[in-house]
Amino acid sequence: MTVLMLCWEFPPFIAGGLGMACYGIVKALLKLNVTVFLFLPANFPLYFKLTLPDDADSLKPSFFLRKDEDNFKMRNFKSYAEQLQYLGLNPIPETYLYNDAVFQRVRKLKEIVSGYAEKLEFDIIHAHDWLTYPAACFLKQQTKKPLVVHVHSTEYDRSCGPGNEIIHRIERMGLLMSDAVIAVSNYTKSVIREKYGTDAEKIKTVYNSYTLSKIPVKKKRIFKEPVILFLGRLTRQKGPEYFLETAKKIHELCPEVYFIMAGEGDYKNELIRKSAEYGMKDKFIFTGFLDRKGVAGILNSSDILILPSVSEPFGITVLEAMRSGVVVIASGRSGVSEFMNNIYKADFNDIDRMSSLACMLIKNPQERKKTAEKAGREVEKISWDTISRLIIKIYLDIREDL
Repeated sequence: MTVLMLCWEFPPFIAGGLGMACYGIVKALLKLNVTVFLFLPANFPLYFKLTLPDDADSLKPSFFLRKDEDNFKMRNFKSYAEQLQYLGLNPIPETYLYNDAVFQRVRKLKEIVSGYAEKLEFDIIHAHDWLTYPAACFLKQQTKKPLVVHVHSTEYDRSCGPGNEIIHRIERMGLLMSDAVIAVSNYTKSVIREKYGTDAEKIKTVYNSYTLSKIPVKKKRIFKEPVILFLGRLTRQKGPEYFLETAKKIHELCPEVYFIMAGEGDYKNELIRKSAEYGMKDKFIFTGFLDRKGVAGILNSSDILILPSVSEPFGITVLEAMRSGVVVIASGRSGVSEFMNNIYKADFNDIDRMSSLACMLIKNPQERKKTAEKAGREVEKISWDTISRLIIKIYLDIREDL
């Protein structure tokens, strides 16, 4: 089987869970002898033909135009990252920004796919989130191939409200034209059904897994004192203001604790100002955006992860934290809370519960250790291999129905 996969981000250039989910799915499909034609937003008409699992770690472009291929071969790149940047892949993809540049890149991807992808032989189109839907829908019309749209997040999630009407229309079009919809959680499935009117029978829930290249044998601490972590975009969706308010209360009860806020976003300056105003300046650290190595390092240095998302369709960060020996306090509005048992759950705005749970764990290191060990055993049972088999079944089912 050959799948034409449309993604917006892919390692080493990722903005969040979407890129890591695409990577995990692609690599697992390759292990099952599925060939993947991977399309990403690029400067040139090109794709990446992936046939072996290792191909996902070293993307080699296949150009549709000879002149672009010749120019690429003539250049002397100093690194793999520099090569990808030349091709047009951004070091920090604009997955969650809405401006003219992003919409232009969406149109560019559609132009490349509609102008060249029809020349390829493939069986299924698989598109991830709204940024790829215009290209996917046009290609479905061209080729009459079945289309799977994979919903990692909706505009309702990202905006925590009405959001951008243009993006809503794009999402509605993708869902309508698809032959099957993959939702990353039952929560997401309910949003798709209720907000977009998609037939429930068409939507299949397939949970994500996680990818950590190396799990350290023991913690490598930054501070001797306990560390509580926020890891994610500093936007309304992820609830960083609730983390800050929770941190303020924890600081009053357990002043020895350090807090790390890892990520970038439009709330950052206000959060910095407030953390200083709350008298936590020396205890509250902002790291900015972290690459995958940085994420692994900060998880290995932390004791507790608090995820107070207002809307979290899944939450790959939670699985990564559990695998790294970090105890998790997660919003009940997260998809991952639907099926993971060894995490603590709270309403995203329940400052009292989150702070009391954190202080209980800080004051009881043995309880923290026991919870972390149980969580580590639970998360070990989850793999992209199992998930990819569910996705292949969806591919086969829609091919039989057509």
